[in-house]
Amino acid sequence: MICSQNPVQLDFPPNNFLNNPLLFSQEITRHNSVDNTTTQNKTRNYKDDKERKQRRMMSNRLSARRSRMQKKRHLENLKNKLDRLTVQNQELKTRLGTVTYRCYVVGRDNESLHRESMLLEQRLCDLYTSMLAMQLPNYSI
Repeated sequence: MICSQNPVQLDFPPNNFLNNPLLFSQEITRHNSVDNTTTQNKTRNYKDDKERKQRRMMSNRLSARRSRMQKKRHLENLKNKLDRLTVQNQELKTRLGTVTYRCYVVGRDNESLHRESMLLEQRLCDLYTSMLAMQLPNYSI
């Protein structure tokens, strides 16, 4: 059981306040002063929190703006790089086409020269045979 056997008598306000109005007035003033100080502290804390929140929001906005600008610059750099590489790729394709055509032409010329070489070798062989036949008229080939 929480209650004790002997009840405690509380006087509120204490008897000395009632007998001395000056003490009562001072206590009321002190109590109001504590309330005012607490209220002022709460108001100051509220203002500080509000200012801190506003500074943080402003900082976040600036950070987001810097991030967006950095992202925009990066995207522009990537687009420029894409354009340069597209032009370079087209130039390389053109060069490849030119080299491929030249290779075809050289191959074709090579085949033509090879056939001509074979024909000339055959003619030369025929000429040697004819010359040999002219030098040795008695022998038949």
